[in-house]
Amino acid sequence: MNAYRLRLAAVSVLSLILLWFFLPVFSGILNIGNITGILLFGGLLLYVLNLHRIRLHMKKNQRTPLRFLLIVVKVFLLLAFITALVESFFMAKACISKPEPESTVVVLGCQNGSRMMLSRVNAATEYLSKHPDTICILSGGAGSDEAVPEAEYMYDWMIKKGANPASLLTETQSTSTRENLQYSLEIANEHGLNTDFAVVTNEFHEYRASLGAKKLGIRTGSVAADTPWWLFPTFYVRELYGILYEVFL
Repeated sequence: MNAYRLRLAAVSVLSLILLWFFLPVFSGILNIGNITGILLFGGLLLYVLNLHRIRLHMKKNQRTPLRFLLIVVKVFLLLAFITALVESFFMAKACISKPEPESTVVVLGCQNGSRMMLSRVNAATEYLSKHPDTICILSGGAGSDEAVPEAEYMYDWMIKKGANPASLLTETQSTSTRENLQYSLEIANEHGLNTDFAVVTNEFHEYRASLGAKKLGIRTGSVAADTPWWLFPTFYVRELYGILYEVFL
């Protein structure tokens, strides 16, 4: 009975996590983050549901290829878990890193009108209200499906939210996090601004941004924007890939 309850609990938890990764799909969001989550937790769910059959098969066939395959999968999952754990530690550490006083605020671009972008501009607006003498660089060019650069969209949104236009600068050429930081650094130098940056982006993204900044000689602190709960797993997993890309490429 205890084994049955344990299996039922595992099925329930895995089903909920699987649904969590499916939620963004209903809003048209499908990327490597939720694809990974769907495949991983879908596979685990199938494994748990068929665990009894798998054990019977392996008991009858001692040299079945399935036994070797399961060992390979378990080793891979263990290594992936350790990697994710290490990355998560540094992500959490970067997220709580406070910016130096008088740092220039840099808001990293995101899809125009997306919940992620709105969370960033709201965090930036709140930060500027508490630091009214701070200059803020809004960074982001126009994607292939965007009518205006992301920086201009953020500028208009922040003005509506009550931000001081005199405190806002725009960088409209960048198409990646690296370029966000590189071109913002150029603007900061052109205007004689502090080149220590208070980076405004979603909490999971702060660490990768700090890695890119370090390569440019920029010291950063974090102004972390909250990610909507139903999007967090998808973008968190995608970010795990992004960090590996930043570190090794």
